[in-house]
Amino acid sequence: MLREEFYDDPHFDYRRYWNGRLYEHLSEVIAIKKLIEQIPTSRRNNLLEVGAGFGRIAKIYSPLFKECVLLEPSNKLINQARNYLSHRKNLSFCQGKAENLPFDDSCFDLVLMIRVLHHLIRPGKVFQEVNRVLKPKGFLILEMANKAHIKARMVAWMRRKALDKKPVDIRSKSNLIKKTIPFINYHPDWIENLLEEHGFRIRSKLSVSNFRHSLIKRIFPLRLLLYLEDRLQLKLAPYNFGPSVFFLAQKTDT
Repeated sequence: MLREEFYDDPHFDYRRYWNGRLYEHLSEVIAIKKLIEQIPTSRRNNLLEVGAGFGRIAKIYSPLFKECVLLEPSNKLINQARNYLSHRKNLSFCQGKAENLPFDDSCFDLVLMIRVLHHLIRPGKVFQEVNRVLKPKGFLILEMANKAHIKARMVAWMRRKALDKKPVDIRSKSNLIKKTIPFINYHPDWIENLLEEHGFRIRSKLSVSNFRHSLIKRIFPLRLLLYLEDRLQLKLAPYNFGPSVFFLAQKTDT
């Protein structure tokens, strides 16, 4: 099953998926704002979001850039994004895939890719395409599902198993047989190396959604969790602590 087929499924509503996930959403908002702040204002002309979905985070970055393009393979989601963001005048919408970006070389100052990497079997091909459409010294903000988060490392330790750096597909055996959409967790070190191989230098790294546990979210108020999240994203990043890792990478060639 392709990504667009999964999200076009009439029985799946991606907007409803975010019900009860306000902490996760706002944690990502905090991270995106932090990373964009590190990009010089002179390099905030145009932005491409790859895998934009229904436009969940467009309201965060659209006031900070002159022009923004939302790319999404799902016809249903791109139409939802158009309706959701119809009042935003500096946005345009395009249907297409990350592996074959429908843009000329050196178009964008920033490419944003959030909650997309875990669906990609060939991330190197995507990084190659992202590098191509970025202007010289352009930036990439990338989110990844972290294979090496603290809970996974604790489970591996208790089972006396080594946690290697190879990507792991977390689909069930039945879903693998049915060839449903991939759900792949990557090791941050593996992705860092792959980015460097495709012409990027890591400028910053954040550990995100560090308190994403149902019990923690029930016990502690959202305001406190976001306060801690804001202050710990950078400090916990070297330890690959959280279930999600954000990178700010910069194109190295001129």
